[in-house]
Amino acid sequence: MLRECSFVSTHCEKFMSFSFVLHRIGLFAAVLLGCQLSFSGTLNSALLQESQGQGTAPPAKVSIGFDGNVKLGKWVPIFVSLDPSTSASKFEVENIDGDDTPVIYQGPLLSDPKSPGQFQAWTRIGRSYGKSELRLLNSSDELIETFQLSFTGKDRVGKFIGSTQELILTLEPQDLFKKSIESVSSLASQEDARIIAALGENNTLPFNWLEYDSADAILLVTSDIERVERISEVQLDAIETWVKQGGTLILSATSNANQLLSENGSLARFCPGNFVGLDECFNSSRLETFCDSQEKLLPAKNDSIPIVQIEDVRGTVLVDNSNTKNRKPLIIKTAYGMGKVIFVTFDLDTSKTTEWIGFPKLVEKLVSGAATERETTSSTAARGSSVSHFGYKDLIGQLRVPLDRFRDVQFVKFAMIALLIGLYILCIGPGDYFLLHKFFKKMELTWITFPLVSLIFCGLAIGISVATRPDTIKINQLEIIDIDTINGEVRGTVWGNLYSPIGQTCSIGLEKSHQLGFEIDSNLLTWHGLPGNGLGGMATTANPGLLKTNYEQSFKVSENGQTLNTEIENLPLQVSSTKPIFATWWASIEPESRVQLNRDPRLTQLRGRVNYKLPFKLKNCRLIFENWAYVLENPLNPSDTFDVQTGTTEKSLKSILTRKVKLKKSDRSENSPWDPTDIRVNRIADIMMFYQASGGMAYTNLSHQYHSFTDMTDQLNLHRAILVGEVDEPGAILKINGESALSQYDQTTTIVRILLEVQY
Repeated sequence: MLRECSFVSTHCEKFMSFSFVLHRIGLFAAVLLGCQLSFSGTLNSALLQESQGQGTAPPAKVSIGFDGNVKLGKWVPIFVSLDPSTSASKFEVENIDGDDTPVIYQGPLLSDPKSPGQFQAWTRIGRSYGKSELRLLNSSDELIETFQLSFTGKDRVGKFIGSTQELILTLEPQDLFKKSIESVSSLASQEDARIIAALGENNTLPFNWLEYDSADAILLVTSDIERVERISEVQLDAIETWVKQGGTLILSATSNANQLLSENGSLARFCPGNFVGLDECFNSSRLETFCDSQEKLLPAKNDSIPIVQIEDVRGTVLVDNSNTKNRKPLIIKTAYGMGKVIFVTFDLDTSKTTEWIGFPKLVEKLVSGAATERETTSSTAARGSSVSHFGYKDLIGQLRVPLDRFRDVQFVKFAMIALLIGLYILCIGPGDYFLLHKFFKKMELTWITFPLVSLIFCGLAIGISVATRPDTIKINQLEIIDIDTINGEVRGTVWGNLYSPIGQTCSIGLEKSHQLGFEIDSNLLTWHGLPGNGLGGMATTANPGLLKTNYEQSFKVSENGQTLNTEIENLPLQVSSTKPIFATWWASIEPESRVQLNRDPRLTQLRGRVNYKLPFKLKNCRLIFENWAYVLENPLNPSDTFDVQTGTTEKSLKSILTRKVKLKKSDRSENSPWDPTDIRVNRIADIMMFYQASGGMAYTNLSHQYHSFTDMTDQLNLHRAILVGEVDEPGAILKINGESALSQYDQTTTIVRILLEVQY
């Protein structure tokens, strides 16, 4: 017993000794850890203080759209502020297209040496739900940084606006024009209200013209010369290219005009004539009439405002100073490529102008003249019925319907389907019973007859499906080709629909060689969305929740950042489905320098000859000028010449567009009402091309805001005539998986518009 106690005691002492050692080791380790943490904290604090003393790069920032406005279905800029020494050189943006399919845009991250640390990307969003993510990569495609682009909550980078809402950009130091326009806007509280984005001093302008796609007009004043001088040559080139593609620039450049409008001035390119110098205007009565103002801008006898003096004015003088011989233009509207410049010869932002009671109406008039026809409350309300019945409120929606119809795709009538289902039930039910019971006397044979009948009907269904569907991808296409003979520029616009009989993925591009002989310099191929909140519309908030495979759209950009080439890769096509696409391409021709047409000042009619020099035949030709259409009876062949006065029949342009017909038993005529269910592509295209001339919303009860650049009514009153005709064969040809798809076209409509200069 004593031995056992001694044994236990000995072991307890050893255990206590061991515990004591462990305790000491633990204390020592704790002291070491505390010293290390203290040293690390001191070192980190010292490093932090040193870095604060030297200065660190500001945190990365991202914004999207203009003043946070993101228009659905339009290209919008993404502005990224980074450390100038960043290795990021490419971008990827992932979001959803107009058909609720994920798409990844890939392209070079644009920069400008004049704006260090400022980079730009771009994207196009087709739905207001779903995530949008920006990824920055280096030249080796390694991920550098990722940004979540949220449109809700505190961290949102922008807000969505409708596809058909007008977006006006004002380049000004303060929100002066924004407040003025909104104060008189007739649609300020409605769904299609005009949006004003005031880009102040801290806003970066786009480096690429494509980023202006969502803008309808730009208003630029020049009193703040430092602000104007910060606009780089790259940014001015972007604005100029955008205007040439159909945009509108409203320019007021009296302040600092000698510096900006002189021969080497940065804004001289937009001057509608030869800049001479500055002058004074003492009479503003015509301007007051233009603005419907009862208050005079220059009430005192000797009051005046400085104006820009311009000689050899190009374009139309909307307002001048008086009705005397010594007229001085106050507002000039001139064609610029396929777009226009509205030039105001006096300052819009001086105190004398801004304090004038007619100033808000003046700005509204300028903007209204720049954008498409404004919609009234009654027409907007009436348009709701079109949406509920047809699923669209814009002409582009009506165009989608015929492009969705393929001649080789035959829809089986429901009566036929019901008949086959009824026949199948009879065969596997009563038919099978009587066959086995009366003739074969063996009911167990149903194990053979039942699957046999099922196989026969399955084969019949498959056979009907094959017989009513093509075996390859089919394409429907409308193409409008605009040829500016004055500047030698060509723009083609393509709306197409692809039909796929089977589920597959494919790559789509545009052939470089055009079928009509043009050599395509650059192109922009992308998906096409449907405006509005109808079925399939981009503004719908109903998320189907279907998981779809994404595809990629890649961009190649030239060194000046203005020329684009695009391709779509891995585009998923569902079984027996269609995919709408939209493409624009550009080419060059030799400009026509000699003016052959002139306007008869007495009869206000067109006179002269037209030499048709293009290498393809035109049919259904009309020469359109101001409010008149000069119709040719015969097609135009290459090298043909016709005289306007003797070789055409003069008709009212509106009567042709509205298909005016003579009433029976009466001498009166009336317009044929617009049919929103009309599926004639050339008929819809006629209204798209000259929407305002047809009467616009009042005639069609549909807007034309989504692709309003196709409307060239304004060009008809800016010393331009337009020769319009149709071509039998397709022009621009798609490539599918690298191969020409020429043999896969089902129905094509190709329309050519040739802009000709008119001497007044």
